[in-house]
Amino acid sequence: QGDRLMEGDKEFRFIGANMPGLVLPYDYTLFLPERMKLPTPWEQEDGFKTLDQMNLRVVRTWNLPIRAPGKEPEPWHYVLGPGQFNEESFQVVDSLFALANKYGVHVIFDLTADAGDYLGGIGAYAAHRGKNRHEFYTDPQVKEDYKATLRYVLGRTNSVTGVPYRDDKAILAWQFGNEMNGAPPEWIAEMAAYIKG
Repeated sequence: QGDRLMEGDKEFRFIGANMPGLVLPYDYTLFLPERMKLPTPWEQEDGFKTLDQMNLRVVRTWNLPIRAPGKEPEPWHYVLGPGQFNEESFQVVDSLFALANKYGVHVIFDLTADAGDYLGGIGAYAAHRGKNRHEFYTDPQVKEDYKATLRYVLGRTNSVTGVPYRDDKAILAWQFGNEMNGAPPEWIAEMAAYIKG
């Protein structure tokens, strides 16, 4: 309402945390083989218990990695290629949203990455079409590949709760990606309209 974020009829004011480990390997920057696994349900719930104990009402995830062409699929590749998705990985997101609702925490959900795409982001999307990373924002086919991910994520029905992601009350915001510094206003407007549609 105006400049106030509302939850029902009350103003929603919050503090929160950035917790990549709720959907990605916890030590992804170190690439320790024994830690390059998806979080377990226990690790996820431990994260939500921590948020709850600190009265943090919002959590931000990190990007959904896309496998680069020619690379072997990893458990943490949520997107295996254009329009191809890893069901096992997305079950981790299903658990995330179920726990968010259980603990009364809202989620800022990050869909890809420009800066910080260690595990696969806009450069990998572009590489699947033989393009350079900066063409992620301009090439029609690469934009369509990203929209395929948007369609899949927003249209997915949670295997735990039965609620489509687009209708999940845990979602505070969809974030196009981590540090999308190169995104021109036209791309932002196009993708915002696509999500809203």
